[in-house]
Amino acid sequence: MLPLTALIGSYVERKVAAFMQNRLGPNHVGTYGVLQAIADILKLIQKEDIKPQFSDWQWFKIAPVFIFLTVCGAMALIPLGPVWAGISTDLGIFFVLGILALDVVAIIMAGWASGSNFSLFGAARALALLISYELPLILSLLCVVMLFGETDLRLIVQQQAEAGFGSWALIKAPILWPVFIIFFITSLAESNRAPFDMAEAESEIIAGFHTEYTGTRWALIMLAEYGIMLFVSFLGVSLFWGGWAGLFANSTPDAWLALACLLFKTLFWLLTQMFVRWIFPRFRLDQLMRFCWLFLTPASFILLLLVAFWRYFFIP
Repeated sequence: MLPLTALIGSYVERKVAAFMQNRLGPNHVGTYGVLQAIADILKLIQKEDIKPQFSDWQWFKIAPVFIFLTVCGAMALIPLGPVWAGISTDLGIFFVLGILALDVVAIIMAGWASGSNFSLFGAARALALLISYELPLILSLLCVVMLFGETDLRLIVQQQAEAGFGSWALIKAPILWPVFIIFFITSLAESNRAPFDMAEAESEIIAGFHTEYTGTRWALIMLAEYGIMLFVSFLGVSLFWGGWAGLFANSTPDAWLALACLLFKTLFWLLTQMFVRWIFPRFRLDQLMRFCWLFLTPASFILLLLVAFWRYFFIP
């Protein structure tokens, strides 16, 4: 699923960018440019695997694979339907957060092992950004855990499938709307997406932590970026929008119908992430840090208390 997401996502994002900027986008390779992504893959496979002169070669080689595997590990917990329920564990959301935290380690590994100042600056920026925005992200997830009394993603989605859209988290508890907004903002930061792509600010530090990567190793990093976009969309849909559940009770009894419902919701938020990238300019690092620590984090703590009151007084 991840390679397919990257293949289609790269083409769709170019078309979205072209639409936002009144351009045509890819239009030469295949009808309407649909084969452009395949041409890019063939180009990347043929590129030389360059070894930077001052790099720590062993860690330099491992880092892209590590980044990609963290995303694959997190995807294993997403319930894709009543049949394909993913890995069920009591750790649930906390296990997901633990895996995603490894992504920071992998980015630092890639930046440090590259032996380049630009890569190291990009890795340091990523470290500051991801650690800062993970706190409101965790608090927003705890709000959902508190509301449903579960940490297992499979059980959370099952509770939302009991009575149609009326049991979806955002309908069941409207107090979660600002929580979802915070989740969406922090998920953009977690995905290194504009306007939070400080780790890859090409106008300042070339390409950030992956400046020295070429060919298939660079492709793995891009694959992981689209993979994390897909994962946070899956996660947001599963926690706030009913997951694979349809609009009505028992409206998705078939596994394929449930998967189609989940993918429809997920693709909507994937497109939203792409539109956000081309609407907002990149912010300065100090602005992002100020926004996180002076607004998002206090707001997340306040919302956590409000959700606790909502759970106590309004949910039997």
